[in-house]
Parts: sequence; structure tokens; C-alpha cells
Amino acid sequence: MARAIWNVVRVRTGGGRLGWLRIETGAEMTGRHGTAGVAPAAESVHLTCAEANPLVAALVCRLADDLGIRALVIKGLSLAHHGLRTDRVSADVDVLVEPTRFEELLAAILGVGWTLRPTSTGDRLMIRHSVTLLHRAWPNDIDLHSTFPGLLAGPGAAFEELWRHRTRVVLGGVPCWIPDRASALVIWGLHSLRGNVRQPRHDAELDQLTAVLPGLSAREREDLAERVVGLGADLPLREVPEFAGITGDRHGIADEVALAEWRSKVATAKEVSPWLQVLRETPPLRRPCVLWQAVWPSREDLLVLDPSARDTVLGRGQARVRRFGRVIARALERVR
Repeated sequence: MARAIWNVVRVRTGGGRLGWLRIETGAEMTGRHGTAGVAPAAESVHLTCAEANPLVAALVCRLADDLGIRALVIKGLSLAHHGLRTDRVSADVDVLVEPTRFEELLAAILGVGWTLRPTSTGDRLMIRHSVTLLHRAWPNDIDLHSTFPGLLAGPGAAFEELWRHRTRVVLGGVPCWIPDRASALVIWGLHSLRGNVRQPRHDAELDQLTAVLPGLSAREREDLAERVVGLGADLPLREVPEFAGITGDRHGIADEVALAEWRSKVATAKEVSPWLQVLRETPPLRRPCVLWQAVWPSREDLLVLDPSARDTVLGRGQARVRRFGRVIARALERVR
């Protein structure tokens, strides 16, 4: 018997009318025709990320609006709207939420069928500003942010600054808010600076960004300088000469906690293994335990880190040995 999984989502069409979109995933293709309760194949919809991203953004923004929560769609969709990055389609939708209501919006998204991405102990130690949500019927993820690394004004003050300079767009037929062009450039710059040996794509994005800056008008340069200072991003972005030339000697306020987290994030990005930075931040008495978690992960962590591992005593042992070998190889490379 054929079996299909359906996800029914209410969306607003371009004409403003509410309609229903049915998305099928995980269907067994054999023997499906003539099966009661299963719609014909012509009625199923398989979305690409380019098609799904505006719809998922619309879903999150509608949930936020219904609850009176302020939220901004950032990064990919924002950059594309401003014509800053049009050559790549993101595999996720990034949304920045007013910090005090982050948990409330997260609960609302979980309430409509999304689930938290399984994470390892290392992920939880290293990623503190966002969570990722998945849905088996959608090809993309949701990255929900309570703050953004490098906005040193602090989570609340930075969000208020971004909200004051927001821009209205329509995504999936739903009114949404995104940062203005200057703010989008700041977030893009901070995101690119977090690149590491495992994500060289960020270096390419930084090159693309710095190629945009010389073409800004005098008004755009002034707006950018104001936003950099207002968001407290002047210190992180001073590493980029093109940004430093625009902000000059102006300085923003740096929240001590946000500054410490940014320095940790940048230091982690430069490590062969982010665990080395985690160890440095761990009290000495707890370091042996943390080191053991990094080298010989628990069953739950191992299956997240290595989905190909067989969930048997032998399979998990082999996966741990392979992982231990990679750790030793990286350490030897670092010594050389």
C-alpha cells in the first residue's frame, strides 16, 4: 500500500487571498495509483529552497505578528532584497527576534510541527545565539536568533537599533520586516568574519562584500557608518580595511559580555578544532571531562556528529576510533 506524508500550510497568495499549499515528502512511489486517501502525483508539490524560503519566512513572520512579537528576516533573503547577494540561494531562513520574546516565538514554531535540530554537546557549548529548526516536509531550515555575534551594543540595544531602521517587504504574500541596506551590510560583514578552516565560503563572501563598499554613495557611506557605530560593530569590523575607512575614528558602545563572546567566536573560527577554544574557556578542574567528550563522544553525540555510524556496540566503537584518529592527525598537522 502506498503511504504519503502531507504537510498542509496556509499561505497568502500574491492577490492577497488565503489559500492552502500541500507539500508531499517521504511518499512511497510504488503502488500509489488508485489508493484511497492518497492524492494523485500531479497534486503534490516539491519545493526548492528558492521557492520555500519566502514561504517559511512568511510563516515565521505571521506567527510573530499574531503574538505581537517583533522579528526581522536577516541574511539571505534580506541581502537578496537589497541586491547585495543574488548569486546564491540559502538553505535556511534566518530570523532575529527581540531577545525577551525569543522563547515565546520558538514555542510557536515548534507548535506548528517544526522540531529542533539534534545537536551535540560541542554544538551547545559553541553556539549560544541561535537554534536551528527542521521540518521533514520542507527543504530548508529555520535559524532563529536571539542576538547576532559582533553586535556589541548588546542583544536588546542592537535589536532596537535594527528595528528603528527596518524595511517592509512582502514574502510569500505576508508583510515582513528586514534590516535596511546599511544594517544588512553590517550583518553580512560580521557573518563573513566568522569563517574558519571548515567554511572557506565565508572568505569568498567577505571578498564579495568588500567589492560592494567602494561603490556606495556618500549618503550610503554615512548611513553605514552610523549603523556600524549604533550597533557596536565598529571594533569587529575594524579588521576589514574597507569598513575601517568608512567609520573612521567613531566608536560605539561595547557590552562586555557581547565583546567576550565575539572574541571567543573569532578565536574559535581560527582553530583547527573549536574544542580547543572551549577548553580554554573551561575551568581547569572540568577540562579533563570536556576533553573526553571531544575525543570520545557519548552515543547521542556520536550519532549526531557521524550519522553514517552504525548504532551498534561495534559500529559506535569503530566510529569513535575513526574520530580519535582524525583528532590525532589534526594535532600532528598543527605541530608541524
